[in-house]
Amino acid sequence: MPLPGGADTGSDPISVKVQFDDVLDLVPKSSVKVNDVTVGQVSDVELDGDKAVVTLKAPQGRQPARPAGGLDPPDQPAR
Repeated sequence: MPLPGGADTGSDPISVKVQFDDVLDLVPKSSVKVNDVTVGQVSDVELDGDKAVVTLKAPQGRQPARPAGGLDPPDQPAR
């Protein structure tokens, strides 16, 4: 049964995996924000050794051209 809450990611969201050293209380359905604007939600949190790998989902077209933190959208090469 899916958890309630979380941002609407549409029927065909993009998915991005991000690695963190520490996520403390981050759980699925947590909001993903860019400049205080909700753009998606956390869909999964996994451990990879001593790192956390977080899967984020956002609707197509809602992500910024180059998000803060140096992440590149999947269709653009790293600069």
